[in-house]
Order: sequence, then structure tokens, then C-alpha cells
Amino acid sequence: MRKFLYLSILIALFMGCGDGVASKGFIFRLKSFDGKGVDIAVNGGRYRFINLKNRIIIVNIFATWCPPCIGEIPHLNALQRKYKDKIDVLGILLYDNELGNGNLKRFIKDNRVEFFISNSNRENSRFTKFLAPKLRLKPNFSIPLTIMFVDGRYFTHYEGSVPEEMVESDIKQATLILSK
Repeated sequence: MRKFLYLSILIALFMGCGDGVASKGFIFRLKSFDGKGVDIAVNGGRYRFINLKNRIIIVNIFATWCPPCIGEIPHLNALQRKYKDKIDVLGILLYDNELGNGNLKRFIKDNRVEFFISNSNRENSRFTKFLAPKLRLKPNFSIPLTIMFVDGRYFTHYEGSVPEEMVESDIKQATLILSK
């Protein structure tokens, strides 16, 4: 009986609603060099960033060797500071398989990164491979890639380096939507 109840709960958690078709749920466990983590549960079109507190999530997919990616860091820091009660910035390293924890610590310090960075190579790759087709991108998409989620739903994305003002404009638009 207990097994049946447990199985029923699991099935209910991963069922989609609305169209009557079951959709498979996914969980991604992103970790940083210091052991902190962000869990992302995806069910249908909903993304739940379990360990993050704000309703607007900015996911930045980048590499430490990519000049445009590095150039975005001060702007993402500024947005994180300015909208600290509205947004969370989540950095996801991609194409950095050989980067050790010591080098990542140095990179974070040298570039004054103020947001979470996941360097769990396998999970980062798994999550980005999951996201790419949903954004209609090729599997080996260009970086940086920045995606904004609002209340667990995809809002917009930016391919390549974008001006801080453009992201800020979308944050303001998302804030207006949330206030209604």
C-alpha cells in the first residue's frame, strides 16, 4: 500500500495539466565549487528554481575563456545589485571542462563575480542540451546566452553579448507584469 501511495505521488508530480497529456518532469542539480547548489525542476513549460528566492531568474550560459562572456559580468553584477529583491542571476559554465576549482575561484575573484556560478560540467551540459531545442537553438549554440524566466516561465533570451539597458528594460517589463 505504501509503495502504491509513493508511486501515485511521483506520477502526480510529473503529470502536466491543461492539455490532458502527461509530460515528463526533469530535475537538474547545479553545483558550485564551494558545494552550494541550485536545483531546477522542470515540468512542462514551468521551471522551478528551488533554491532561489526571486520571481525573475536570469540564467547566463558562458565560458571563462570567452571575452564577450567576461565582458557581461560587470553588467550582470550591476543588475543583480540594483534589482536584488527582484532578480537572481545564475551563471552556468559551458565548454570549460578542464577548469578546476582553484582556477574558478581565481576567475571569480579576478572578475569580481557577485552571482552564483555552477561548474558541475555534466549537469550544466545536460541542462543546456535540454534548453537549446526549447529556444530553437542548435545543440552547439554560441555563447554567451542569457535566458530570463519570470514566475517559472520562459520570458525572453539573448544570443551573444547584449547591452545592460536591454536586459534592464526587460526586467522592468517583467516587474510590471508581476505587479498586476
